[in-house]
Amino acid sequence: MKIERVKRKKENLIIFFSGFMMNKELFDFLKMNNYDLFFIDDYRDFTIDESFFEDIESYFKVYLISFSLGVIAAADLLKGYKRYFNEAIAINGTLKPIDDFFGIPVNIFNGTLENLSDENLDRFYKRVFEKNYDLVNKYLSYDIEKAKAELISIKNLVDSGILVENIYTKAIISEDDRIFPPSNQISFWQREVKQIFVSGGHFPFYQFESWDDIIDADV
Repeated sequence: MKIERVKRKKENLIIFFSGFMMNKELFDFLKMNNYDLFFIDDYRDFTIDESFFEDIESYFKVYLISFSLGVIAAADLLKGYKRYFNEAIAINGTLKPIDDFFGIPVNIFNGTLENLSDENLDRFYKRVFEKNYDLVNKYLSYDIEKAKAELISIKNLVDSGILVENIYTKAIISEDDRIFPPSNQISFWQREVKQIFVSGGHFPFYQFESWDDIIDADV
């Protein structure tokens, strides 16, 4: 995993686990307000600099926000750290990300992995961003080897059969998500956490002006 620390000497921290091939520039429009930000992506492996754990202990309040495949990546890395989080929010993802009933349908995930190309990755981005695709296109990566390695890493984690503990307190679900079917997300989270529903597709962040708006999202 790769971590980018945005430190502004604030007493509160947001830890954000991004989605598959979603780099920091896509989220820079969100106002940070009274937070430092640790932005984490690149799930080709599930290791991180040990100083990360030391750093989070120095903050007064810590909020975990995870998006898409980052939901399981964060839960795997941060098992045993649930007590550190004032709130932990999953956005359009589950702890069973490759699953016909609780995640991305198996044949769709495997088909994406087996047929990965510039054209198919671009098709994925268009499903994620929809009407905002042209707005974000300059920030998108088409590194196919990296993309394939990330998907394989996630698949290996799922196939290992390791039970990933739920560390989340709230799930934000987009009603028209074309990546993680909303019905599958609802089925997974309904007995686990409070569910918040928002309009739009898989990338719901343009509905928010700040990280605070995400933390404060309610029914």
